[in-house]
Amino acid sequence: MVELRRENMLVDGKTKQLFKMDNNDQLAIRFKDDALTFYGIKKANIPDKGIIVAKINELLFSYLNANGIPTHFEKRLTEDAFLCRKTVAFPIGLVVRNISSGKFADKFLVPEGKNLKKPVFEICYFNENLGNPLINDSQAVALGLFKEKDLKVIYKIAKKANLLLKNFFLEKGLLLVDFKLHFGKVGTEIILIDELSPDIARIWDKKTKKRLDKDVLKLDLGDLKKSYSEILDRIKE
Repeated sequence: MVELRRENMLVDGKTKQLFKMDNNDQLAIRFKDDALTFYGIKKANIPDKGIIVAKINELLFSYLNANGIPTHFEKRLTEDAFLCRKTVAFPIGLVVRNISSGKFADKFLVPEGKNLKKPVFEICYFNENLGNPLINDSQAVALGLFKEKDLKVIYKIAKKANLLLKNFFLEKGLLLVDFKLHFGKVGTEIILIDELSPDIARIWDKKTKKRLDKDVLKLDLGDLKKSYSEILDRIKE
């Protein structure tokens, strides 16, 4: 196993750590055992959460790689870390919604759990001074966050990734309610980056609508480690 040393750490984030590698074209991302609800309302340290999330992340990225989605994922390095391509990240997250929940349900008074007629894509601008607001396409281009042609590629990747992942989870008896995607560039190529896990997605049981994601912690619905482990057990079958 590769040892990720603290002296090589570039970023120590809330739920992940970023490490430099000997190869300057690569980075390592390590998942921590910390869990935070949106905006840090609640925090918890859950033993082995990082290992569980790393395994889920590996399965999902490997699935997308095998189905023609360009991503930064290369391979697992340790139980709780993976090797990835270094990119120049866009300062946005793309929220993809398939089923009404959370802020969307509150904002538009749509009942939680209602299937949307088509997926909704929302651009989240990463700017803490502004509160990380949602912005539209023309605002994103006007602010110089990316070019219009880049945005078209991002939407193309997001739509295909959403369809693949949604169907993948359905086959396992799970619903991909919503999730957030991040993108970066390697040269001129736009690829999917960061993580794919229940830390950045809402995932429900198809039959019971039981929540198995970070909302378990946020809403005091039970054991988060048990919920994440259930997702892992079902998608690795």
